[in-house]
Amino acid sequence: WAWYCKPVQSSRVLPPLPPLRNRRWTLLHATSTALFGGGILLSTIYERLVGTSAPLPAVEWWVETVPCIDGFVVVPSLAIAMISGVRKCENKYGSLRGSPPHIQQTLWLLLAFGIWWGCYDRTSQVKALSAVQSGDVESAAEILRSRLATNVVSCLL
Repeated sequence: WAWYCKPVQSSRVLPPLPPLRNRRWTLLHATSTALFGGGILLSTIYERLVGTSAPLPAVEWWVETVPCIDGFVVVPSLAIAMISGVRKCENKYGSLRGSPPHIQQTLWLLLAFGIWWGCYDRTSQVKALSAVQSGDVESAAEILRSRLATNVVSCLL
């Protein structure tokens, strides 16, 4: 076990990763922004349809599946959009502070969305999931119908 506790020392130093070119940051930024915006809009539209006119098994599937999709697509694409946007600012303006005010304000707006989603949108998703797990799918459908205002605010942010 002594070998496990000792730090490994190597004389080989790896070179830093080459920076991405601006075109690649632009592609990454555009792709992640499209996934983020499209995910928010589509989930809002479909959630409203599921909450108002879908059969109860569809409501149950929606409540159990879509928060996972949000967590694996929307949130990472938001993070990638923010990181790639900052990197593009560094390439074009030298730093984020040197960028125009509308770019800095957009970053704050995306951060506000992340906080909004975590505090309000996610809590109502958890309530709907707990209703489904307790067998009250009708209550989960009502929660989906009541989330329209929260989803519209998410789309506007």
